Amino acid sequence: MKNAIKLLGIIAIVAVIGFSMAACGDDDSGGGGGSGGYAGTYTETSGGEVQIILYAAGNWSFRATNGTGAYMSGDRWAVSGNTILLYYSGDTVMYTLTIVDSTTLNFQGGLYRKQ
Repeated sequence: MKNAIKLLGIIAIVAVIGFSMAACGDDDSGGGGGSGGYAGTYTETSGGEVQIILYAAGNWSFRATNGTGAYMSGDRWAVSGNTILLYYSGDTVMYTLTIVDSTTLNFQGGLYRKQ
């Protein structure tokens, strides 16, 4: 009888854990990267001298590919509506990228395509 009660207890715990995981939706609001499948490397379409890299871990960077070594990075990015916000040092929004489609971003008038 004790074994049956233990088994029912374990089943109840597994059910609670399973339902709580099922109740958690996907994080479509960003907050850490990878949201909506936007993580990846985007290259400027006019000349390809700048790359925007959105890491799945949540951080981001700009990298010049023309040999100048120019580089900038931040600690967090998030999707908000049709924009991607690039944060630097906590809650300071450094840059805003406009989502054109699932593989194209607009930044300061330039288009960047996902590789």
